[in-house]
Amino acid sequence: MARILHHVSFQTSATALRQQLHWLPNRQRITYKLATLTFKAKYCLTQLYFHKQLRDQVARALRSTTAPLFYRPFLSTVFASRAFYYSAPQVWNCLRTSTRSANTVSSFMRCLKSELFAAAYDTTRRLAITRPQRF
Repeated sequence: MARILHHVSFQTSATALRQQLHWLPNRQRITYKLATLTFKAKYCLTQLYFHKQLRDQVARALRSTTAPLFYRPFLSTVFASRAFYYSAPQVWNCLRTSTRSANTVSSFMRCLKSELFAAAYDTTRRLAITRPQRF
């Protein structure tokens, strides 16, 4: 799609064109949508069903306890790792503290897109979201 908008040949790098248009790659787009839904569920701005699936992580008295983290349950199958109650805390806990502690939806989305864009196109820093291992 980026090649069509720029009217260039198919030999041109789509990554450079996406970066110029400030578009996220597919994996970061999925992460963006999931993190946005998680933010809305946390503050009850979406269906109550999503809010009930998120549980705060109980932590000891450490410096990192000020960071709002979610509990990620243990799973034994790869199929179950695609569920919201598992993947949402996984994505949420990997975000920067400044992004997680945003006050409004618009400020959260702005910080999130900046973080994901930097992780996608900067080779020195990647977002630490790991995929579950297949057994």
